[in-house]
Amino acid sequence: MGYEFNPVTGEPLFPRKETDGRTTVPGRVNTDASTGEPPFTQKVLERKEKVEAVAAPAISVSEDQMEKELLAAWNYYLDASDRQETLNPLKKKMGLAVVSRIRKQGFHLPVLEMSKAIDMARQLARENPKKKFLFRWTSMFSKWNTFVSLWQEYRDSDRGIPDAAALPEEYLPPKPPPPPPPTPEEKARAAEERARVDAVWKEAVKRMREREAKETTSRQVCETVDSPF
Repeated sequence: MGYEFNPVTGEPLFPRKETDGRTTVPGRVNTDASTGEPPFTQKVLERKEKVEAVAAPAISVSEDQMEKELLAAWNYYLDASDRQETLNPLKKKMGLAVVSRIRKQGFHLPVLEMSKAIDMARQLARENPKKKFLFRWTSMFSKWNTFVSLWQEYRDSDRGIPDAAALPEEYLPPKPPPPPPPTPEEKARAAEERARVDAVWKEAVKRMREREAKETTSRQVCETVDSPF
């Protein structure tokens, strides 16, 4: 796709700038010097709201590892779209380029980041039939701008975008460690709190039963007084 505007903020990806006070010409800001495209990080990292991989300095990985990650993203796409497609050389090249560039930006889980774009494209296609073309590999990953736009929209969405498929655990953020076991002091405090709650509950039940008994006795007395026999 390649949004002309950021779908979340409304900011143009290719803003116009004044040149001589009268004319305006297209100009790009914050672009990658080698490609002329907007970078993936900076603003993207400023407003993270969803749980995602922690950005860190880029590390080098083997081509085999990158191909493995590409295949994982491809399989996620197939599961999400329920299509039977072939990963031809062109699609493979697109995917590897995105995987590589995500890693260069310091993200160590490129499959997770690509799955977010897939989820967002799937959601947009469901909400608007005119955007079904987005939910294709060649639409999502042929241009870096398109991937970034989908990724940002996923990140900033408050609609609760559902996962389109399941990712293997190795491509998910590490789970937090389990909490440490309670100390003896914490166990003692918990036992005291349980005892206090139990005592309050028992007292409330006792009072309720006493009140019910009084009400029953009062009704019986009234019925006896009112009875002609």
